[in-house]
Amino acid sequence: MVGNEGGINLKVGPLNIHVLPSKTYKTNTIFLHMRSPLTKETVTKRALLPYVLQSGTKDYPTRQEIRKELDSLYGAALNVDVSKKGEFHLMSFRMEVANEKFLTDNRPLFERGLALFASVLLSPKVSGEAFDKSIVDGEKRTLKQKLASVFDDKMRYANKRLTEEMCEDEAFGLFVLGEEEALPSIDEKVLYDYYKQALTKDQMDLFIVGDVDEKRTRADYLQLFWQFG
Repeated sequence: MVGNEGGINLKVGPLNIHVLPSKTYKTNTIFLHMRSPLTKETVTKRALLPYVLQSGTKDYPTRQEIRKELDSLYGAALNVDVSKKGEFHLMSFRMEVANEKFLTDNRPLFERGLALFASVLLSPKVSGEAFDKSIVDGEKRTLKQKLASVFDDKMRYANKRLTEEMCEDEAFGLFVLGEEEALPSIDEKVLYDYYKQALTKDQMDLFIVGDVDEKRTRADYLQLFWQFG
């Protein structure tokens, strides 16, 4: 169960966790895949959602405050993306944080990074039953610009139109960034409702890669993740 400032508890669906210990890298990586079937009704919402989530949380309500917390983690990096694989639409969240074993400061950076990561996914900035309006409006403008820029890239536009024509009646024909025509119908309430739906229905896989504590089991990391959320 995930709480937020609106007093709503969200029952989150199953989350598979994959721990891949490796001493090769000097950073630890936290990577989450959220997968759902491609549909015309949801593709534009999913193209927006990760960017809205990374723009403000309950504890870090602005991009600047999230950036400040990342900087305090020795320049940790947080990135989001959307992609498609076959007839599935994937939302991805990725964080890289320095391994404290290589620093003079031995504060638990991994757990602090995991806390911020969980905050982005599970404790978004909301007002009642909706996301922050200014954040959603800003990301809608950004997505509109991204969609418009496709027309200026002849090769990308050609690939888009080819896929649409060849797969006209198939989910694969949908463009990964959605449709500009759908944007006016998506507001902060509509997107928040979809966010709750995605948390309960998406296939979620969390990967932890790096020189992490091998004594901890997958269940330990899973419990830690939900605790932070």
